[in-house]
Amino acid sequence: MDSVPSGSPTSNTDRPLVKALQLAELLEHIALFLADSRSDIKRAGLVCKAWLPIFTARLWHTLDLPPHNRQTAIIALLPRYGCHIRSLTLVGQFDQDTFFKSCRNLTLLDLTLASLNVESLSNMVKCLPYLQVLRFNACYGMGLAWFSPLKGLEYLQELTFMNDADNYHDKTTLDMNMLDMDMDTLDTDNLDIDNQDMGDQGSSELPEGDEDLNAPSPDIVFASQDDEMDEETYMDHLKPDYLGEFLVARASTLRKLVFEGSDVLGLKLFEAYDLPMDDTEVERPSSLVDERPPVLALRHINFSKTSVYRTTLVIEPLLRQCPDLEVLDISGCIEESWINFEWSILSQSCLKLTTLNVSGFIELDNDQLVQVVRACLGLRVLIASQSNIASKVLDAIVDKWIGGQNPFLELDVSWCAEVDQESLEKVVHNITTLKRLNFSWCQIDTSIFQQPWCCLELEGLEAQGLDPPPLCNSEDVEWAVFKQLSRLRHLRRLVLGSDEMRVSKDRGFGLLLADEGTGQCGLSHLEYLELVGHEDLPFGQAEMEVIADGFPRLKRFHFGLNLVPQQMQNWLAERRPDIQQEENVVYH
Repeated sequence: MDSVPSGSPTSNTDRPLVKALQLAELLEHIALFLADSRSDIKRAGLVCKAWLPIFTARLWHTLDLPPHNRQTAIIALLPRYGCHIRSLTLVGQFDQDTFFKSCRNLTLLDLTLASLNVESLSNMVKCLPYLQVLRFNACYGMGLAWFSPLKGLEYLQELTFMNDADNYHDKTTLDMNMLDMDMDTLDTDNLDIDNQDMGDQGSSELPEGDEDLNAPSPDIVFASQDDEMDEETYMDHLKPDYLGEFLVARASTLRKLVFEGSDVLGLKLFEAYDLPMDDTEVERPSSLVDERPPVLALRHINFSKTSVYRTTLVIEPLLRQCPDLEVLDISGCIEESWINFEWSILSQSCLKLTTLNVSGFIELDNDQLVQVVRACLGLRVLIASQSNIASKVLDAIVDKWIGGQNPFLELDVSWCAEVDQESLEKVVHNITTLKRLNFSWCQIDTSIFQQPWCCLELEGLEAQGLDPPPLCNSEDVEWAVFKQLSRLRHLRRLVLGSDEMRVSKDRGFGLLLADEGTGQCGLSHLEYLELVGHEDLPFGQAEMEVIADGFPRLKRFHFGLNLVPQQMQNWLAERRPDIQQEENVVYH
């Protein structure tokens, strides 16, 4: 009613025009609103015949099938309802032909915890022409030759090819009654509910390169760093370049490439890009110029824990062809071959970079990293835990933010010995847009909490293993810590403490409680809490009441060894059964 002009509240002519939704559009909005409740979706679909197709499609939109959900009844329904499935996750062994042929409109297929053979891969390409996201695991014997048939997936936007995967957490078993939408009372025998939005389109032909799968995979020899290998021998090992051919074929569509924990010798098609881009005197072989790959549309690259023979033949030429790259993850690349990585490529070719993860790098070129911070105006996330990142990089981040450029959101410098306290104090004092900050186990002491903080929008803070400040009363410092934390009202994740820190209500822990009398809001949004404290001062009921009453949204509470006695754990379990408690047996 606020939109009705005040002069004539009852006049139809003066009311603003409202766009009328068609029934199908309205039902789509309702289905999206009910997406988290299968029972509500089914009840909505049973309202009348006109509603049935929309809610049937929504009911089958996403299917997650771990082994215990691989029910024969569900598989029997696939020929009828499989056309509605857009997202499918399979775990373990499965009847590949049945799923691929019945779910022809899939846009997301997750096989990271399922095995796949060569024949099934070929059938997948034939049967799933609209696939946009494909995830599978290299642990099951997949090699680079498997990339060849994937060139035929014309709509592919994301490819994940990883050599490990997290353990699967079983979802709630599917209720067959929640999937069966038969309506005997509404003459549905002649109701066509198949292919509502994709149409009856034919499958794509198997792309060229299928014969590569049937042939034995080429032997690729990975030479150790001490082995001598001439260039001619090295290039022989690169043939054929299945990954490079795939990237070229999908240059205009692929947005995300995850190649995690695998081995890549090099990209032969990108070989020419190892030459200087601005050196006109260097004559390029005509064969290489003719094979110059197009600019890639990649926006997200994950090469974490990837082995390469030389970065000049893999990551560097690839990055030169990704001018729109926004996210780069090369964490965990600790082999000697990564030491000479040319960091200047990022400041020259990847100017749209927003997120950079270099965790684990112990040979960072900090001078070049400073140039990356200055050149990539949109850089807002830097994750550099367990690296040799220096304070000068943090100073560059602060200087750029003070200069009025884009907001900076996340910084992780945990376990970084070369970051000093002064630089970190500049970060918390100046960058007001910071959302997540991690400086655990640095050469930092808790007096940082006594300095003025302006990053009051923090949603995640990890500050574990900090040293006690010299020549300071520890009780005063602990009060300062919790007083500072009480101002961070948006915190959702908090990791705090050390084996020397005394966490008690009398030492400031009670400041985290909301107090209407003083206007203190408390940490009402906190969902994850991890605390480590002095084992000689275990939690009593006063501290547990802060946990139970101060954090209404808390879901997980992790605590240090012997910090919370079993009696207090039982008390919290009765008071707040929704909180999952776990004692950290290992403390760094």
